[in-house]
Amino acid sequence: MNWRIHRYPKPYLSLIDGVVMGGGVGLCLHGGIRVVTERVLFAMPEVTVGHFPDVGTSYFFARQCPGYVGFYLALTGARARLGDVMYAGIGTHYVPSARINDLERALCSATSNSAKKLTKIDIIDIIGKFSDLTSPEVSPLERHQPDIDWCFSAPTMEEIISRLHEQKRTRACAWATTTLSMLAKACPTSLKVTLRMLHRIRALGMSFERSVAQELRISGRIVEREDIGRGVRAVLVDKKKGHVPAWDPPTLEEVTEGMVEDILAPYTDAGMELRTEEGHLI
Repeated sequence: MNWRIHRYPKPYLSLIDGVVMGGGVGLCLHGGIRVVTERVLFAMPEVTVGHFPDVGTSYFFARQCPGYVGFYLALTGARARLGDVMYAGIGTHYVPSARINDLERALCSATSNSAKKLTKIDIIDIIGKFSDLTSPEVSPLERHQPDIDWCFSAPTMEEIISRLHEQKRTRACAWATTTLSMLAKACPTSLKVTLRMLHRIRALGMSFERSVAQELRISGRIVEREDIGRGVRAVLVDKKKGHVPAWDPPTLEEVTEGMVEDILAPYTDAGMELRTEEGHLI
């Protein structure tokens, strides 16, 4: 579905006036027009339940966010509000929540009254009548961009954490302390798999289609692990604040290169791979 949205020939518009996480991100992110309000709250916290950022977000995080902001969002599951959503490129236009219903009515009216199909430019012109040119919120991500780039450009999770500890020790950096706390709650295997996935997409310049095909392989294997069941139960069912599931392995050091590569490796059965509508392997 995310692939179809990405390739959809007609203008695809999302109105985001609240929380958008997980599968909802997949429904919104791959269309060309994403209108957000001051009520928006974005996150992809999959690493905290033993999964990984999927639904096409791997491509966006690796190739479309400024610097290493996408790596930071993917690995920490951090929540982003309006300023950060606009800075990261998650939102393309800002419209105050009080005007979102008026915008929707204007779009519907233009669609029904127009003698021709609305183009993307037509839709953006309509949005412009309701949109504020600048977000009313500053972006903490923009403020911390140099720190994010330094720490999250590291090639391994161990080095990322080492750099964060260095920031915390030498600069008494509150951002580093908070980031370390978020990473400590995440599944070690999910962290290493996610980082390898993002580095591979960026280094190889992988297309959206190839990125989604890689996600399919990872998902098919990671759901077979016990981590996801433990993570979902702890975070979504038991909801015990501060409780970290019994991840297996429990530490980053115990997650081997072989384990990570086994999760990312192509299927030996070509029938399991993602194909185009014409039947061609991606």
